[in-house]
Amino acid sequence: MMWQVLVGLLCLVFCAGCAVPRAPLPPQTTEETTVRTITPVDIATMLAQFTADFPGFRLVYKDSASQRCRTFGATISVPANWGSFSPGNQYVRLVHEGAHLRQFAEWGEVGFLARYALSAGRRAIEQAAFQAEMVAVVEVYGAGILRGRRNVYIGYFTGADYEYMWRSPAGAAAAWVDAVIRQLTGGE
Repeated sequence: MMWQVLVGLLCLVFCAGCAVPRAPLPPQTTEETTVRTITPVDIATMLAQFTADFPGFRLVYKDSASQRCRTFGATISVPANWGSFSPGNQYVRLVHEGAHLRQFAEWGEVGFLARYALSAGRRAIEQAAFQAEMVAVVEVYGAGILRGRRNVYIGYFTGADYEYMWRSPAGAAAAWVDAVIRQLTGGE
């Protein structure tokens, strides 16, 4: 049990939040792939809201080639090439990380770490963040893009990306993802 806690804490330090490379979202260039066009002003507004809501909020750029985002406390670390991401992709990622900011604010660092160290706690933390992300995907890109990402989301929950946080029962992660997709797309 102690080794699981230590692994969970190490995972948090190195991989918390959007810790895995994201499957790319389409560019916002055609009406077919865009429901709501996100602009740099929208991103600036979102960051200003984070600053108002979370004392000490910082957005920092990592000095690595990693395409991963990470949240710890009131800090979101983003890839060094963050500026090359489309505003839509930035928005979707910031919505996910914003869920983690709220969790840290509610539970504190110790409370967050205690939950994240256990697979069931990590799953619940990431369910909230990924559900928020899926809402953002529909908002920006539409229901079809979300449905097309179904297996990507299932993989986040069942694979090594988040330390196999959804171990059993078989098919439960897929059932949860499918239920969220149905809810967000009107059962389509």
